[in-house]
Amino acid sequence: MSFFKSIFEKPWNYQGDDPNFGGSEIGQGLHPKRIALRMFLGVVFVIFMLFIVAYFIRMELDDWSPMPESNLLWLNTLLLFICSVIMQLTRGAAQKGVAQSVKYGMVAAGVFTLAFVYGQVSAWEEMNNAGYYLASNPANSFFMYLQDFMDYISLAACGYGPGRLLKFCLGLKLRQSN
Repeated sequence: MSFFKSIFEKPWNYQGDDPNFGGSEIGQGLHPKRIALRMFLGVVFVIFMLFIVAYFIRMELDDWSPMPESNLLWLNTLLLFICSVIMQLTRGAAQKGVAQSVKYGMVAAGVFTLAFVYGQVSAWEEMNNAGYYLASNPANSFFMYLQDFMDYISLAACGYGPGRLLKFCLGLKLRQSN
């Protein structure tokens, strides 16, 4: 079932074994954590879309003065991309049951995440030292807000990942011992 079909379904209209009901059983058999993850990703998506709309609307006003591009931001983008690739490779290793690769992948992803956050803080300090303060321009405020939002998401993922890794590795050891 496609993602878009599942979000337009109305599971509250489902009547159980009613043969006259034409809908599908959306939500039936889904793990509550998966539902919570979908809800969280939906909220993050909406926040980013609202941010983008506000950014483009605000950019049209007279007091908007764009910030200069920093090479550090391009490095941070590269770090985030590498971290995403590592997480995908780690996911593949987890599905294959290769615990050692999962451990190394999670550690590497954590290192790249922390490097990303450090780079974001460094970019913020670089802009501050150059005279681009938070309250001096709407472009600066948008930049700082977006940076902080990305940092919080990255740190939340970094905090969630090790617990999943420990649970996976313990489960794999238990399965191997049986």
